[in-house]
Amino acid sequence: MIDRVMLLVSAALCASAPAATTAELPAYWPRFPKPRRLYVVQTDSWPRRDDEKGPRHLAFTLHSLSGLAALANAEGRSDAMIWIDLPRSRSYCRWRDAVMEATAARRVDVEDCRSLIRAFSEQGIVKGYILYRVDESERGAYSEPPPGSAGYSNSVNVATSLAGHLGALIVEDADEVFFADLGLRRLLDARDKDERWCFETHTDLFPRDYVHVIDPKAPHLRDYAVATGSLCVFGVSDFTDRVYRWLAPNAPVFGWNGADEYTQTSQMSRLGHYQTAVNWVHNLPALSTVQAGTDAQWESLKPNARSAAHPLSLDWDADSHFTAFVMSDGDNTGWFIGNFCDDSSYWASQSRGRIPMGWTAALCNLSQAAVPVLAHLAATASDKDELLMWPAGYYYVDEYAQDLDDRGGVLKDRIDQFAGRISRLGVTTLALHCRDWDGEQAVEAYKTFAAGVPGLAGIIAIQYAPYNAGLGEIVWVENAEGHPLPVISARYAIWANLSDRFENNGPPALVASLINESAHDHSSRPEGRFDWTVVHAWSRFRPADAGRELLGEEIDQAEAANAPEARRGMEPAHWCAQRLVPTVRVVTPSELLWRARLHLRTRDTLDALAADLMRTRPDSAEPLGQFRERLRQTDLSEDRSARRAFEELKRIASFD
Repeated sequence: MIDRVMLLVSAALCASAPAATTAELPAYWPRFPKPRRLYVVQTDSWPRRDDEKGPRHLAFTLHSLSGLAALANAEGRSDAMIWIDLPRSRSYCRWRDAVMEATAARRVDVEDCRSLIRAFSEQGIVKGYILYRVDESERGAYSEPPPGSAGYSNSVNVATSLAGHLGALIVEDADEVFFADLGLRRLLDARDKDERWCFETHTDLFPRDYVHVIDPKAPHLRDYAVATGSLCVFGVSDFTDRVYRWLAPNAPVFGWNGADEYTQTSQMSRLGHYQTAVNWVHNLPALSTVQAGTDAQWESLKPNARSAAHPLSLDWDADSHFTAFVMSDGDNTGWFIGNFCDDSSYWASQSRGRIPMGWTAALCNLSQAAVPVLAHLAATASDKDELLMWPAGYYYVDEYAQDLDDRGGVLKDRIDQFAGRISRLGVTTLALHCRDWDGEQAVEAYKTFAAGVPGLAGIIAIQYAPYNAGLGEIVWVENAEGHPLPVISARYAIWANLSDRFENNGPPALVASLINESAHDHSSRPEGRFDWTVVHAWSRFRPADAGRELLGEEIDQAEAANAPEARRGMEPAHWCAQRLVPTVRVVTPSELLWRARLHLRTRDTLDALAADLMRTRPDSAEPLGQFRERLRQTDLSEDRSARRAFEELKRIASFD
């Protein structure tokens, strides 16, 4: 009988209201205490002579070793953790150094991991190993669903699920001799076991607060799974459905599953869970030791400190066309931890900072699992960068918990998990992903988010396919104070090779021409003055002269990866902005939302701003109250009277 291990210092899901201290904020990612020593291990740290063979799948075993070390540290049986070093990754080297600084841990470089295994064995941290069989199916990791061709095995996920509970390394059968030679004993032979057997035999072992979905072909993230004692599965099936129903509501799904994006995300959305997209991540246990509010103060983690502007600091512009650009795929927590910050297509682009740019980002996840990454983003953001909040994971808000009895209650609890963190980070714009952006379930979800997250400027909505299905249409919902908030759908998408499939999709030049056309005539539709473009993060384009045809930037995507002139991410957005006519003003997403509110719902917006100022500036309560009374009696149908009311409030609030 395997004894259940209580793993986490603080990992229970909590649906209570956000509280005053960081420790009281709901935490849905496992946390780990700081180590006093950090062993830095290379993935090839098994020295041998040229004629000697070593383990074929050492990376899998090293991840399990790191997980066992993190578990022992969490339980007070050790003061050490492991960092699997990636010296060629500038980002991971930065995060490693940040962890060292925040924890004050002593760095111990390990040249031969066998010595570390022996030491952990002597301390009782490593008690033996679990044998698994390699998945030999002919398919790419995460690129095709299981089982693929013959030879599929998910026994490595069985080994990973049980490793922390047994104190076991995970070892491929062909590598067994190497670890037996170290004096370790086989604790379990999982080669003929599968995930279903593991779950049905040992259900009581696993926490119901989360689950890991990891491709048997990949070693990544297994340190986190071992350290948290998590069940580990893969694939979209009736068995996965059963596991998701067994989980507590609002459980994070760590990793990425084996099916097309919509199918796997829809399955967990409908059952009230959410993707984290951390399947390619290393070293989450060590990264998770750095805590927001203690190791890094919340003020230093606010990513929009330079770009944020109060709506009363804006000018009153009734003539310009306002547009914003927003980078896609910010739900991908692993991307931010991996190469996002140092990729010249994105955060390290020379074009970043030249135009206002919205970046969707997994900020709530980073504030728990990778504070060094969030701190770097906040420290390096320009006054033109605005990071938007994906609602703490990837899920379709209109499908969320729709297969559960209490859908509304589950969604409200989901929002309570992260609303306090949004406020702490000073983020005012939500980006929500939907299956059907303006369907009844989507609108109900918008209402729930608007009422549950204080201080929002508004919401931008993206449909799964096409991203810009709403073509710029606006849905209005009310916040908790009863004031209207806009939900603005994407009108355009910079997306390669889609111009003949979806309206307003295409390369930068085509999208720029469409924006310019909209700017010429919106007199009959005031909402048309406010729109935004979603920039598909992975679409590549080639530079083209302004005089060339509108599709001149298109390039075959299969060839683009090897084309040195091809660009993606920030630079194509900049090309688009350069082609806009002078009457178009590029703004941040939050400014777009506020300008839409000011011009399309003037009375309600000015009243909301005055009410907020009365709470924060009690010395001005009397003139603000008088302003609100006059506002109720003023005809704001003409631009001149609306401008006059806006300027009056600016003067009272000293924003003029």
